[in-house]
Parts: sequence; structure tokens; C-alpha cells
Amino acid sequence: MYDGVDLRHFVKGAIMIVVGCFGWSCFMVLQGITLKSYPAELAMTAWICLLATVEGAILALIMKRTLHF
Repeated sequence: MYDGVDLRHFVKGAIMIVVGCFGWSCFMVLQGITLKSYPAELAMTAWICLLATVEGAILALIMKRTLHF
């Protein structure tokens, strides 16, 4: 505890930022590789948005069922 602030939150936040940046960079590399074999950029973007929407909806439903406020 440092001036009323729990330092564990800073460590968790730093780890989450690093993991997020790593995940985003992996996504960009995989997207570049995929676009070499699948050159329809607009269709690829539509697929990415569609799958992200489905993934987000599933995650929201799971979190809604497990978290009770």
C-alpha cells in the first residue's frame, strides 16, 4: 500500500497492457499473412467485424450469467 493505493493494481494493469499490445501485434501479423493468400481486403474486414461481434456477444452473455450485481 502506497499513499492509500494498492500497488497490485498497477502490476495487473501493466501486465494487461503488455498482453493487449502483444495480442494486437500478433493479430496484425496474422492479418498480413492472411491478406497475402486472401486479397479481398473489404471482405476480410467484414469477416473480422462479424466474428468480433459474435465473440463479443458470447462473452457478454457469459459474463452476464456469472456476474450478479
